[in-house]
Amino acid sequence: WHIYPQQEEAHRLKLDAFLDTYCLDLPETAAESLRRFWHAWNFGLTTATQWEAHWRNFAEQLHPLRTHAALWSKKLAEQEDLSTALVRFCHSKI
Repeated sequence: WHIYPQQEEAHRLKLDAFLDTYCLDLPETAAESLRRFWHAWNFGLTTATQWEAHWRNFAEQLHPLRTHAALWSKKLAEQEDLSTALVRFCHSKI
């Protein structure tokens, strides 16, 4: 995911808010690797050596990241869809 730059660094706040939520159930090492990787991807680094380190750390965490992504997807799929929730909300106000 590559976020688009916004005024007053709002994109940074949005990325961090998402990562705070997404990383809650991740092991600390995997969460930190993911955070560093996405910050590097979105905000850039200066050297190829730094990129290599982020890719390597990310790759080392692929197993817990894959497991977490599958659980996250399942959890999202079990949620009520937005349109149904909105209809139910509006109906409750009538």
